[in-house]
Amino acid sequence: AEAGFVALDDDDSGLLSKEELFNGFRKWLGPKLSALVKDDEMKSLWKQSDEDSSGYLKFWEFSQLLRAVLSAALWRSQSMMDGDVEMEGDDSGGSPRNSPTPSDLPQRSSSSSSPSGPRPLPSLTPTPPASS
Repeated sequence: AEAGFVALDDDDSGLLSKEELFNGFRKWLGPKLSALVKDDEMKSLWKQSDEDSSGYLKFWEFSQLLRAVLSAALWRSQSMMDGDVEMEGDDSGGSPRNSPTPSDLPQRSSSSSSPSGPRPLPSLTPTPPASS
């Protein structure tokens, strides 16, 4: 997580702006992992991870976001291997079908924000679709 944070922190401020994250995150993750994470999920995770609503992510906030992104990617990868999730479009990285939507992502309530430190994000692993 630290190497990713440093790589994305273009201005060496010790904070990640939304632009720094969105401009470099997919490149840093690589094409295979980034194809498993939807743009709307990234936007939702940004909002959840920026607990103090500063418009910037501190390292521990980035770490939570990264954990959630990797959990979602792992779930999708496993589901694709099991045949539960298919990619739409061609092999160039379409979006997964039968995958979690933004409403499946954990929501942050305004009362759960803690200025004293990070709080763990709930798991993004949804219940797999019923087999037919």
